[in-house]
Amino acid sequence: MSGAILIVESDAALAQSLHDGLAGLGYTVELALHGGDGLMLASLSRPDVVILEADLCDRTGLEVMRQLHELDKSIAVVMLGDSGGDAARREALKAGAFDYLRKPVEAADLAHAVAAASQGSRPGVVVPFRNERRAAPAAPFDASGQPCAACGQAIPDLSRAVGYKRALFHPECWLQRRKQRAPGQPG
Repeated sequence: MSGAILIVESDAALAQSLHDGLAGLGYTVELALHGGDGLMLASLSRPDVVILEADLCDRTGLEVMRQLHELDKSIAVVMLGDSGGDAARREALKAGAFDYLRKPVEAADLAHAVAAASQGSRPGVVVPFRNERRAAPAAPFDASGQPCAACGQAIPDLSRAVGYKRALFHPECWLQRRKQRAPGQPG
């Protein structure tokens, strides 16, 4: 299998387990523990499928899904929920989720849902990317070979670089830097 998957799940252990399972199937997988971080990564990496927890710490999965679809309607969302039953499932599907799985999710069910979503996630019409919705400014056009300000390694794909305060970062390094800063202090 191939394709880009973004997992937005507040339970770090579950997120890592899902990451390992999907990476083992050949997918490129990125993780976010909060809805805001997930939206930022989605705006940078443009995943084929987003696996999205229904009840995140900072916002609901439905809010995140609506914002994802404002960014790009072709991103397929597989929602994961552990409460709400059939009503929550119906609401998520009505709001635009590709599928809704209940926790604890079976690995085979998730693999099947992701495979189906990645096959159907790019319909003929794609909403144009809305650059003004990016969480960080776009990377400079002429910055080929620029090193990441955090780790020093070259950034091979500038379309995924995060530009912040005249520096470029890998998305993962920028998120790590953001998590390590003290609350209330600027980035």
